[in-house]
Amino acid sequence: MSTSTIKLLKDCFSLKDTTETLNQAFADYVVPFTATELSLQQKFTSEDVMMEHSVGFFNRDTGALEGLIMHAADDHQHPRRLYNSITGVIPTARGRAVERCYTTMRPHYESLGIQSVILEVVSSNERAVRVYEKCGFVTKRSFYSYKGEINREALAQVLASKPTPNIRVQKVTEFSPELYQFMLAPPQTEGTPVMVPVWSNSAISCKREFDIGVNAIWTATTEENGKEIIVGYVSINASTCRLRQIYVLPQFRNQNIATTLINTVASSFDVSSSYNIVVDEPFENLINFFTKRIGLSLFLTLKEMVLEYNKA
Repeated sequence: MSTSTIKLLKDCFSLKDTTETLNQAFADYVVPFTATELSLQQKFTSEDVMMEHSVGFFNRDTGALEGLIMHAADDHQHPRRLYNSITGVIPTARGRAVERCYTTMRPHYESLGIQSVILEVVSSNERAVRVYEKCGFVTKRSFYSYKGEINREALAQVLASKPTPNIRVQKVTEFSPELYQFMLAPPQTEGTPVMVPVWSNSAISCKREFDIGVNAIWTATTEENGKEIIVGYVSINASTCRLRQIYVLPQFRNQNIATTLINTVASSFDVSSSYNIVVDEPFENLINFFTKRIGLSLFLTLKEMVLEYNKA
């Protein structure tokens, strides 16, 4: 087990080395994972990973990259929260590398005004959970990840029995300010909770993904008082088939609008495509929708963990 030198990546980042190191680090991961330079670049761009906040572990003798923690920030000028986009350390360098990193970097991050770090970790990866707990991270939320092929036949039967009235579904070709505002803060009905997405599924991440040609969005609209209004939408990473967001205004629910949106998505991809969606634990209506109607199965559970600097 080596003791690595910890450095910020702002002056020494290499996408090639990062890809190779992460693939070594994840070779024995609880969930199979292989990265390419393109997929990592897309991930870093959509999540807005910043090298000035990201950290590498370098072998003291050879200088080789042995691990890294890639961080995004909620604001470029005055960051208050960092997001741990991905952490990977090769087996021979693990030890207490991550704990050492967060201990070492804490004064620097605090000097920038950063108050917390947030991440998601697979619940069954008990070793990683323990490592983050030793760093001071606390579980705030739990998520379920569902995966599988969409049952198109079942969707067709549902839509045939109850067609969606006066709703137009169309693919977005331009990410308008109106759509962005709708995704950021959809109109709410009192007593109807709105799920706060994980960082990579947030509206701004979807927009960045859309801007580089990776995200596809369909809106559901209707006419009201002579004006076309958005009543729902679905966003998906077109490369991975990860459903980023789906939302329908409360007053337009139970009209098969979400089903129509998902059916439109399914019709746009190969029939054997495997889809993935992450749902916050309390939202049973969404869980029932994706399991009972869409046909997805539970893949894994995730913990959202937060390290708060001002509480230690």
